[in-house]
Amino acid sequence: MKKKVLINGINSKVAGGKSILINLTETLKTSKHSYQFLIYFPSNFIYDNNDDDKIVSKQKCKFIPSYFYYFFIFHFICKIKRVSFILNLGDVPICSTKKQIFLFDWAYAVYPESEVWSLLSIYERVYKKIKIFLFKIFLNRIDVFLAQTKIIKKRLMSQFKIASDIIYIFPNSYSTDYLKNISNNDFPGIQLENYNFLVLSNYYPHKNLEILIDVAKKIKINKLPFRFILTVNETKSTLPYLKKIKINNLDDIIINIGTVLKSDVPNLYNKCSALLLPTLLESFSGTFIESMFCNKPIFTSNYDFAFDVCKDAAIYFDPHDSNDILDKMYLILNDNYISNKLAFYPYILNNLPSWSELCKILLGVIKKLEDD
Repeated sequence: MKKKVLINGINSKVAGGKSILINLTETLKTSKHSYQFLIYFPSNFIYDNNDDDKIVSKQKCKFIPSYFYYFFIFHFICKIKRVSFILNLGDVPICSTKKQIFLFDWAYAVYPESEVWSLLSIYERVYKKIKIFLFKIFLNRIDVFLAQTKIIKKRLMSQFKIASDIIYIFPNSYSTDYLKNISNNDFPGIQLENYNFLVLSNYYPHKNLEILIDVAKKIKINKLPFRFILTVNETKSTLPYLKKIKINNLDDIIINIGTVLKSDVPNLYNKCSALLLPTLLESFSGTFIESMFCNKPIFTSNYDFAFDVCKDAAIYFDPHDSNDILDKMYLILNDNYISNKLAFYPYILNNLPSWSELCKILLGVIKKLEDD
């Protein structure tokens, strides 16, 4: 009888977390191994898969809060289903006596000094602090940590006094198959005669999109051919920011095209000159990898998490200094400089592990726990 591994993906709803859950599931389905994976997906989408001997997919009940799963439900599922191991993709350890592998990708917990904390609402700050408190309290439930980068591993050891030998580097991968198909969307508002800097991000405090307004004012005053292409969805929370753009008469400099379908992303890159992300906090941003695959220059924050992924391939700026951002944007005019940056891309992309390689790492960790 195959030993069972429970994968907690109930909070992997968007962005990187969702990508990890889906790619990991798809790869485990085709990999050679002697385990059965019982995978719990978020309530907002159903994984289209016929249950088999390798993968059994389950959906979180939308009426039950997540913390009930972490503190009660998963514990009983492990007993009833005779689960041997847990792979936890959440931000809080699961209360279970089963051997637990914890994939750590929550940057807030290891960047207490980040200025992003001051940008959060009181509710958001308290909520995240409670999660960090619970993480500390239940650390002893975790047998192995999977850290996405060496920097995250160092910060885990420093912040939470976790022993080095139970933290494995699990370098992130990113699926780029969808980038090979070009759609026909024209994206009205994008004028190809300008240098269009794509800001491929939704509106979150850590994305630091407010700084673009200061930069845009300078672009307008100096009549520069630079434009920002935003992909911000119009919601109650984003309306004040979008209104601020219009009030300052900057909607011809900051052009918001709204949420972009994944199938339209390759064509959007084709319409733009470069990627620009003034982000203040990340664990691993797959957007950097997307931009490299599409051979677009990367302009981003001079922080360790960005350098860990992009190395010398990106153009770095101070994300709080609109003058520095604009000065670096001028480099888009220097063809030789940009070509030298793009030359680093093949090395980075070729050294990015495949999901098959990452599954081998995971299966190796499970086998080690089984033998201990």
